[in-house]
Amino acid sequence: MRERSPKQKVAEFHRAVRSVLEPLADAERAAGARAYMRDKFDYLGISTPARRGAAAPLIKAFKPSDAAELRKAADGLWKMREREYQYVAADLLARCHAVLSLEDLPWLLDLAQEKSWWDTVDCIVKVVGKIVRRSGVKGQRAMNAAETTPGGCGVQWDVVKRRRNPLGAQRFDQRGSARQVGEQQVIEVAVRIAILRRYRPA
Repeated sequence: MRERSPKQKVAEFHRAVRSVLEPLADAERAAGARAYMRDKFDYLGISTPARRGAAAPLIKAFKPSDAAELRKAADGLWKMREREYQYVAADLLARCHAVLSLEDLPWLLDLAQEKSWWDTVDCIVKVVGKIVRRSGVKGQRAMNAAETTPGGCGVQWDVVKRRRNPLGAQRFDQRGSARQVGEQQVIEVAVRIAILRRYRPA
Protein backbone atom coordinates (compact mmCIF):
# COMPACT_ATOMS: atom_id res chain seq x y z
CA MET A 1 0.00 0.00 0.00
CA ARG A 2 1.28 3.44 -0.93
CA GLU A 3 2.33 5.47 2.09
CA ARG A 4 0.35 8.64 2.72
CA SER A 5 2.04 11.97 2.26
CA PRO A 6 2.19 14.33 5.25
CA LYS A 7 -0.42 16.52 3.55
CA GLN A 8 -2.80 13.57 3.12
CA LYS A 9 -2.22 12.42 6.69
CA VAL A 10 -3.05 15.86 8.11
CA ALA A 11 -6.10 16.27 5.86
CA GLU A 12 -7.44 12.88 6.95
CA PHE A 13 -6.91 13.84 10.58
CA HIS A 14 -8.86 17.06 10.09
CA ARG A 15 -11.73 15.21 8.40
CA ALA A 16 -11.81 12.64 11.17
CA VAL A 17 -11.97 15.32 13.86
CA ARG A 18 -14.85 17.02 12.09
CA SER A 19 -16.67 13.73 11.66
CA VAL A 20 -16.62 12.92 15.38
CA LEU A 21 -17.42 16.42 16.66
CA GLU A 22 -20.13 17.63 14.30
CA PRO A 23 -22.69 14.99 15.37
CA LEU A 24 -22.26 16.14 18.98
CA ALA A 25 -23.21 19.76 18.23
CA ASP A 26 -25.81 21.32 20.52
CA ALA A 27 -27.18 24.69 19.40
CA GLU A 28 -28.48 25.69 22.83
CA ARG A 29 -25.19 24.89 24.55
CA ALA A 30 -23.31 26.66 21.74
CA ALA A 31 -25.30 29.86 22.30
CA GLY A 32 -24.53 29.76 26.02
CA ALA A 33 -20.82 29.18 25.43
CA ARG A 34 -20.69 32.05 22.94
CA ALA A 35 -22.37 34.39 25.42
CA TYR A 36 -20.00 33.30 28.20
CA MET A 37 -17.04 34.17 25.96
CA ARG A 38 -18.53 37.60 25.19
CA ASP A 39 -19.49 36.66 21.63
CA LYS A 40 -15.86 36.37 20.59
CA PHE A 41 -16.12 32.83 19.18
CA ASP A 42 -18.57 30.44 17.58
CA TYR A 43 -19.13 27.04 19.18
CA LEU A 44 -20.45 23.64 18.28
CA GLY A 45 -21.78 23.39 21.81
CA ILE A 46 -19.90 20.31 23.03
CA SER A 47 -18.93 19.78 26.65
CA THR A 48 -15.25 19.28 27.46
CA PRO A 49 -15.66 15.61 28.53
CA ALA A 50 -17.63 14.79 25.38
CA ARG A 51 -15.17 16.60 23.12
CA ARG A 52 -12.15 14.93 24.65
CA GLY A 53 -13.81 11.55 24.66
CA ALA A 54 -14.53 11.83 20.94
CA ALA A 55 -11.20 13.31 19.88
CA ALA A 56 -8.81 11.45 22.19
CA PRO A 57 -8.54 8.29 20.05
CA LEU A 58 -7.78 10.41 16.98
CA ILE A 59 -5.15 12.46 18.82
CA LYS A 60 -3.57 9.29 20.19
CA ALA A 61 -3.46 7.72 16.73
CA PHE A 62 -2.01 10.81 15.08
CA LYS A 63 1.74 10.45 15.41
CA PRO A 64 3.46 13.40 13.71
CA SER A 65 6.71 12.47 12.03
CA ASP A 66 8.20 15.86 12.78
CA ALA A 67 7.42 19.34 14.05
CA ALA A 68 6.31 20.56 10.61
CA GLU A 69 3.59 17.92 10.45
CA LEU A 70 2.37 18.78 13.94
CA ARG A 71 2.31 22.48 13.11
CA LYS A 72 0.22 21.83 10.00
CA ALA A 73 -2.24 19.73 11.95
CA ALA A 74 -2.60 22.35 14.68
CA ASP A 75 -2.75 25.27 12.25
CA GLY A 76 -5.55 23.63 10.29
CA LEU A 77 -7.63 23.10 13.42
CA TRP A 78 -6.90 26.63 14.59
CA LYS A 79 -8.32 28.05 11.35
CA MET A 80 -11.64 26.23 11.74
CA ARG A 81 -14.51 28.44 12.84
CA GLU A 82 -15.80 26.74 15.96
CA ARG A 83 -13.84 27.03 19.19
CA GLU A 84 -13.87 23.31 19.93
CA TYR A 85 -11.40 22.76 17.10
CA GLN A 86 -8.87 25.05 18.76
CA TYR A 87 -9.34 23.02 21.94
CA VAL A 88 -8.58 19.84 20.00
CA ALA A 89 -5.45 21.51 18.61
CA ALA A 90 -4.40 22.45 22.13
CA ASP A 91 -4.89 18.86 23.31
CA LEU A 92 -2.90 17.64 20.31
CA LEU A 93 0.00 19.98 21.12
CA ALA A 94 -0.07 18.92 24.76
CA ARG A 95 0.23 15.27 23.79
CA CYS A 96 2.82 15.67 21.01
CA HIS A 97 4.97 18.49 22.38
CA ALA A 98 8.02 16.22 22.42
CA VAL A 99 8.50 16.72 18.66
CA LEU A 100 8.67 20.49 19.11
CA SER A 101 11.84 22.39 19.91
CA LEU A 102 13.01 25.91 20.69
CA GLU A 103 12.83 26.63 16.96
CA ASP A 104 9.06 26.32 17.24
CA LEU A 105 8.70 28.98 19.96
CA PRO A 106 8.01 31.86 17.54
CA TRP A 107 5.26 29.79 15.92
CA LEU A 108 3.72 28.92 19.29
CA LEU A 109 3.84 32.52 20.48
CA ASP A 110 2.23 33.62 17.21
CA LEU A 111 -0.43 30.93 17.55
CA ALA A 112 -1.25 32.23 21.02
CA GLN A 113 -2.22 35.54 19.42
CA GLU A 114 -4.65 34.04 16.91
CA LYS A 115 -8.22 33.82 18.23
CA SER A 116 -6.58 34.64 21.52
CA TRP A 117 -8.40 34.30 24.82
CA TRP A 118 -7.48 32.91 28.23
CA ASP A 119 -8.57 29.35 27.42
CA THR A 120 -6.23 28.73 24.49
CA VAL A 121 -3.42 30.89 25.87
CA ASP A 122 -3.38 28.75 29.02
CA CYS A 123 -2.87 25.62 26.93
CA ILE A 124 -0.09 27.07 24.79
CA VAL A 125 1.68 28.49 27.83
CA LYS A 126 1.95 24.99 29.29
CA VAL A 127 3.35 23.57 26.04
CA VAL A 128 5.92 26.35 25.70
CA GLY A 129 6.83 25.94 29.35
CA LYS A 130 7.62 22.27 28.86
CA ILE A 131 9.82 22.98 25.84
CA VAL A 132 11.68 25.75 27.64
CA ARG A 133 12.18 23.73 30.80
CA ARG A 134 13.62 20.68 29.09
CA SER A 135 15.95 22.92 27.05
CA GLY A 136 17.70 24.31 30.12
CA VAL A 137 19.89 27.38 29.59
CA LYS A 138 19.14 27.45 25.87
CA GLY A 139 15.44 27.60 26.71
CA GLN A 140 16.00 30.55 29.03
CA ARG A 141 17.93 32.37 26.33
CA ALA A 142 15.20 31.66 23.80
CA MET A 143 12.58 33.16 26.11
CA ASN A 144 14.76 36.21 26.67
CA ALA A 145 15.03 36.62 22.90
CA ALA A 146 11.25 36.28 22.55
CA GLU A 147 10.72 39.32 24.78
CA THR A 148 11.58 41.79 22.03
CA THR A 149 9.08 44.53 22.80
CA PRO A 150 10.04 46.99 25.55
CA GLY A 151 7.66 47.94 28.33
CA GLY A 152 5.52 46.04 30.75
CA CYS A 153 6.46 44.01 33.77
CA GLY A 154 9.04 41.30 33.49
CA VAL A 155 10.19 38.08 35.04
CA GLN A 156 13.94 38.08 34.59
CA TRP A 157 15.66 34.75 34.18
CA ASP A 158 18.56 35.85 36.40
CA VAL A 159 16.21 35.87 39.40
CA VAL A 160 14.86 32.43 38.64
CA LYS A 161 17.12 30.69 41.15
CA ARG A 162 17.01 27.16 42.46
CA ARG A 163 16.65 26.85 46.24
CA ARG A 164 16.89 23.88 48.59
CA ASN A 165 13.78 22.36 47.13
CA PRO A 166 14.85 21.02 43.71
CA LEU A 167 11.52 22.21 42.29
CA GLY A 168 11.69 25.60 44.02
CA ALA A 169 12.52 28.89 42.37
CA GLN A 170 12.54 32.53 43.38
CA ARG A 171 10.32 35.01 41.55
CA PHE A 172 10.16 38.76 42.08
CA ASP A 173 7.04 40.65 41.08
CA GLN A 174 6.63 44.35 40.21
CA ARG A 175 6.53 45.33 43.90
CA GLY A 176 9.88 43.69 44.55
CA SER A 177 8.44 40.99 46.78
CA ALA A 178 9.46 37.37 46.44
CA ARG A 179 7.77 34.06 46.90
CA GLN A 180 8.59 30.41 46.41
CA VAL A 181 6.95 28.82 43.43
CA GLY A 182 7.60 25.74 41.31
CA GLU A 183 10.08 26.08 38.46
CA GLN A 184 7.41 25.17 35.92
CA GLN A 185 5.18 27.92 37.29
CA VAL A 186 7.98 30.47 36.93
CA ILE A 187 8.53 29.42 33.34
CA GLU A 188 4.82 29.68 32.58
CA VAL A 189 4.66 33.17 34.07
CA ALA A 190 7.61 34.19 31.89
CA VAL A 191 5.89 32.73 28.81
CA ARG A 192 2.75 34.74 29.51
CA ILE A 193 4.80 37.90 29.85
CA ALA A 194 6.71 37.14 26.66
CA ILE A 195 3.39 36.86 24.83
CA LEU A 196 2.15 40.15 26.24
CA ARG A 197 5.39 42.03 25.64
CA ARG A 198 5.92 40.60 22.17
CA TYR A 199 2.57 41.84 20.92
CA ARG A 200 1.74 44.86 23.09
CA PRO A 201 0.55 47.72 20.81
CA ALA A 202 2.90 50.67 20.60
